[in-house]
Amino acid sequence: MLKPIAKITDLKTAKDKNEKGAISAEWQILGFNKFIEKEVFDTIKVTSIHSCLKNHIDIELDNAVPSEFVNKKTTEYHNRKLNEAFALAEYAAMKQGFDVKVVVHLNNDKIIPYEKMTNYISNLLKKYQNTKRAIEKIMMINSSGTIRPAYESDSVSSFVKEIRKRLEPELKERVGTVLDICHAYGSIRMKNLLLNNTNDETEELNELEKYFNENKVEKK
Repeated sequence: MLKPIAKITDLKTAKDKNEKGAISAEWQILGFNKFIEKEVFDTIKVTSIHSCLKNHIDIELDNAVPSEFVNKKTTEYHNRKLNEAFALAEYAAMKQGFDVKVVVHLNNDKIIPYEKMTNYISNLLKKYQNTKRAIEKIMMINSSGTIRPAYESDSVSSFVKEIRKRLEPELKERVGTVLDICHAYGSIRMKNLLLNNTNDETEELNELEKYFNENKVEKK
């Protein structure tokens, strides 16, 4: 089921989205807003927390897991910021009475063993009992102009399926994907421009439907 939600960063944007008819929202951490005011919860349901985006540095799951592919300082930074997002999600869950998702990007350009990734995710979910993990598709090109592989079709859904296979039974349903329509459509448009494709909007929408279908994670 598609569940579109609004993005908010403070009480002002929460009120704006609520007035426009949104029934739930994702709190986007930008560095300055690491705490959610009570009035925000009174205004709109906060169903997810997006891990920090600051100074063109997106927090990515790949970088938070210690590995030979990432230097220690980078890993410590991404791990700290991801834990802050989970702590905020735990707080939001306790305030509202339902589990809250943490949205995090996956670059998927590093060959980190699934077992190591699963162990990292498992430890976070056990530490923050009232949260879920949602792995998000990313843009083909990030804000620094770097091409990233995880925008391609089923890369994230395949990753999540492999993680769910290895997770403890009680944790499996707490890990899934989130499809950012802007990321998907923007990546399709960029790819067509780079390849000099002349697809019209209908063809691009058909490609978006294919993209969505390939990223669904079926429950086992």
